[in-house]
Amino acid sequence: MNKAIDAAAVVANEKCDLFAQIDLQLRSSKILSNSDVNISFEENPIIKKPEAALAKAFDHLISIRAQVRTNPISGEVINDQPIIVSAWKNDSFNLQEGCETPSDQEVITKAFSSVKEAVNYFLKNLKAALSMSDN
Repeated sequence: MNKAIDAAAVVANEKCDLFAQIDLQLRSSKILSNSDVNISFEENPIIKKPEAALAKAFDHLISIRAQVRTNPISGEVINDQPIIVSAWKNDSFNLQEGCETPSDQEVITKAFSSVKEAVNYFLKNLKAALSMSDN
């Protein structure tokens, strides 16, 4: 078998297995049933399972994404915080050429090693977005 294909499958499975734990905790939250929250999932193209979620509440977007923790060949830990939560306001930045990186004030990103902490942070940002629209 091709090592590149094997490595890609290992990475895909690792990310999707981690996201399955995230998804389990997300689905137990009542906030996702709020009619003002629209959530979508990003599938891994190799194994066709979700590896990320994007929630939209009014003009706020919050994502939670599983990334790789270990090197697929050696098994060595290369990323001890493989869960990324990002939050931003739609149209809060204007990229001139589409390839620049928005500033830290425009997109807030935080990395986590714990599924529980990452999900709590994701839900905290989602609640904040919903409460801002109430004001």
